[in-house]
Amino acid sequence: MNHLKKAFEIIDKYLKLHKDSVRVGKPIDEDIIQKNEKLLNLSFPPTYREFLKKYGFLEINTGSIKMQVYGISKKKDFDIIEINKSIRNKENLPKYLIVISRYGFGWATLNLTSIRNKENHICYWDGFNDEDQIFNNFAEFLYEELMENLKPLPKLFCKKEDVIILKKELEIKLDNNKTFTFTPNTKFKVNEVIGYGFDLICLDNKREIRLMNSELSLYF
Repeated sequence: MNHLKKAFEIIDKYLKLHKDSVRVGKPIDEDIIQKNEKLLNLSFPPTYREFLKKYGFLEINTGSIKMQVYGISKKKDFDIIEINKSIRNKENLPKYLIVISRYGFGWATLNLTSIRNKENHICYWDGFNDEDQIFNNFAEFLYEELMENLKPLPKLFCKKEDVIILKKELEIKLDNNKTFTFTPNTKFKVNEVIGYGFDLICLDNKREIRLMNSELSLYF
């Protein structure tokens, strides 16, 4: 359960600091989970059940990054039954695969025929090729996908008043079209979190700069 605990910590922290770019559903009661299992004619693996009981479903959308994990929801775009029904009507999805998320050019699926320690292996399926195992279980999938999609994690979690240190030379263009270079180890204070980026103030010279998440990850 270590992967699951870490994944939940990441989601909870992201919910707290970046609520505008993350959406979760309502916690799902056990009886509702069982009803959905009957409709799908399966038993959800333990880690996925814990995910449903805590979040219902998950969507993270930062503009450049979009990650969804389907669950149980009245919203068809997030509901595992509606998603799988739609895909089966359009594509030849094997009955032993249950789609839980987009993955690359295909789908991440629970493989109902491949189980270890009560956990279904997660397989990739794109509608053309044979499915390939990509993760040992749902918890590993969730954690690794969060880490992959939110690589600049510590930077994404910067908040107002945090002091961060430049790790490489940063050159910016000034209003007069001239440039100014900040040297490594220069300290900045986070003045404001602005959607997908940050307003920073240099503690040495009080210059203000604005960086997006990807830029912050590159330089700090």
